Amino acid sequence: MIANAQHSVDDEMARRAVWWPQQQQQRRDERAAVWRRARARLFEFDAPIRRTIRRAWRDCPYPADPHSFADFLHHIRVRRLDPNRPPWKYHARVQAKTTPHPQCFAEAFKRIGQRKLEVAPVQSPIETPHYCGNLGDGILFLDKIELRETDTVKSSRRQRSARPAGGR
Repeated sequence: MIANAQHSVDDEMARRAVWWPQQQQQRRDERAAVWRRARARLFEFDAPIRRTIRRAWRDCPYPADPHSFADFLHHIRVRRLDPNRPPWKYHARVQAKTTPHPQCFAEAFKRIGQRKLEVAPVQSPIETPHYCGNLGDGILFLDKIELRETDTVKSSRRQRSARPAGGR
């Protein structure tokens, strides 16, 4: 039953001989149309940014494919990719957020949570806030703090490491 529904081998070979070049030409035409649309989008940018985009495209690890190029331009247009600082070329230096010279407690530490302490069954639980800060030598976690509003954060470490003006 299956054999009756199929073409003969010679008929199928002749059909494919005609179909294959047509299919290949159609794919080339589609690919060329995508290149033309992508290049038209490229020319929508101003000349200086267009030069930067071309330089980034030459250096990028993406395949030299019209769909990849169109996607590349789309990411630039929606600001997910900066052609001046492409992610494959420049890597941001990881640097901890520090507060080297805080003037008050609020500048040096950020509240990160709280813990409830059960003091006695009769009383309501006491909430103790937790704070976190980085003064330059690492992260400092504070569990219990009793400061007045006029208190400032002082560090003898900072005073010792202070350099004279103009010196290296």
